[in-house]
Amino acid sequence: MYYLIPQEESLASPPKKQENFIGYLSLDELEKDGPDLEISKEVLEICREKNPHSILISREGYSFIILSLPDLKGLKIAGDPVGLYIDAKKLLVINLGQEEISSSFFNQALESSSKIFSPGRFLFLFLREILRDHYENYLDYERKIQNLEQLIWQTEDKSRKLEMGLSTLSRELLVLQNFYGELSELLSWLEENEEEILTEDDLRFLTTTHGRVDHYAISIRFLRDYLGGVRSSYQAQLDLSMNKVMKIFTVISAVFLPLTLLVGWYGMNFKYMPELSWQHGYLTIGVLSFVFIGLILMYLKKKKLL
Repeated sequence: MYYLIPQEESLASPPKKQENFIGYLSLDELEKDGPDLEISKEVLEICREKNPHSILISREGYSFIILSLPDLKGLKIAGDPVGLYIDAKKLLVINLGQEEISSSFFNQALESSSKIFSPGRFLFLFLREILRDHYENYLDYERKIQNLEQLIWQTEDKSRKLEMGLSTLSRELLVLQNFYGELSELLSWLEENEEEILTEDDLRFLTTTHGRVDHYAISIRFLRDYLGGVRSSYQAQLDLSMNKVMKIFTVISAVFLPLTLLVGWYGMNFKYMPELSWQHGYLTIGVLSFVFIGLILMYLKKKKLL
């Protein structure tokens, strides 16, 4: 679908060459209308590859970008790729993924302003809609990490839940960090405006968007550092639990060490060991063993090892 600007009149086919317009296209529609839109073969080839990674192309008269849009409701390793083709007369948003995340952003951008004065202005509106819910998303991740932090110090064993939560959050925050890094690089590149496609007003709006992206990137780095601290606390608790187990085994070993010595001593069965023929030898060794155990327990309790 195509829309004339500033009138925003919708058209099913490409407008005349002298008219400014924006469009939302699938890959099939781009290939069909490519000749009328004067899209280069290089751009078509890149779109057919459906590369999920960011791409920057600047040629005489136009710029082409591929950006992976993360789905905030279910972040994945690779986002939903969308192509952005912009020149002095038009901006094309090309859906290259399966989930059509970009479609809702495009429609919201159309409805967010009563007038769209240039392709560059619509690019700003489109990017603004992409970033609209990211602050609330940041707060949501902050709450999730705080909940994990509280869960760490609960007495109930929830190690499996903690490990899954830490792993999932770490992966999702990395996806967001990569997205902000790619988008920041793309905006820096657009702001150079080597082909003079964007107007001064367009550049001013993109600079504002760039600042917001950098702010989100810093916030995500803070959350990753926070999550790293929570992971360290979780590891410290595991180490503490392991130390308690080792402490119990140490106490058991200390208690049975003198008994083991007695067993080894009197297990030698030399011929002239007087205790072997003594009438009260068995009882004496038994009493002596319990005395040793009592003394060891008193010593461990005094040293606060029990």
